[in-house]
Amino acid sequence: MSTPQADNAPASRPSIKRHRGPSVVWLLPFLAAIIAGWLVIKNYQDAGIMIEVQFETAEGLEAGVTKVMYRGLPTGKIKSLKLNEDLKSVTAMIEMEKEASEILVDGTRFWLVKPQISLSGVKGLDTLLSGYYIELQPGQGKERLSFVADNEPAPPLKDRQGLYLSLLADSAQSIQRGAKVYYRQIEVGEVINFGLTGNAEQIRIELFIEPAYSHLITDSTRFWNASGISLKANLSRVDLRFGSL
Repeated sequence: MSTPQADNAPASRPSIKRHRGPSVVWLLPFLAAIIAGWLVIKNYQDAGIMIEVQFETAEGLEAGVTKVMYRGLPTGKIKSLKLNEDLKSVTAMIEMEKEASEILVDGTRFWLVKPQISLSGVKGLDTLLSGYYIELQPGQGKERLSFVADNEPAPPLKDRQGLYLSLLADSAQSIQRGAKVYYRQIEVGEVINFGLTGNAEQIRIELFIEPAYSHLITDSTRFWNASGISLKANLSRVDLRFGSL
């Protein structure tokens, strides 16, 4: 039981101590500023290279979906599309991987890959599942960020083992890229490109012969055009040409 003297005793005074130094609360904005700065720097370092590629139409192109491929690896993606002032072409704004900076030069070529059917075979069949994509072929020259896409795939690079030949002919009838070269009904090579000679008087046909059959090519080897029908098709157009049957 408490006594009157204990009830009337004055309460002890609280001990007040002053904190010297910065408050912990001020560390939170400081840490937030550091994190924000780090994110900005990282985003800048990870950002790709923006380029412009001009196409005749936007058919098969879709922002945020259509990819740029090189040797089967994705190297970029379309970010946006815009109609050019001439109303005859469109420009695709593409963000390329920063590792692709060395191949973005004057000679680099771009084209849209889509399914095509011809007598030499079916090309671009994988686009039926994955959708159209843009293929690139590196070139040489000075750095460049603006390109004009080709309407046709570029001729393959001569970087495979085998024999490369050039033939001269008076006509390119039924000749197309991918047309097969046969010896005794065995496929030994293919046409990789063709076009007019410098004086425009003949056709130059470039062939690739597989390494296993390169020994067949000698000074006495002869070539002739044995085809009579040319067929080329895609999802929107079919071209069928008849030569000598």
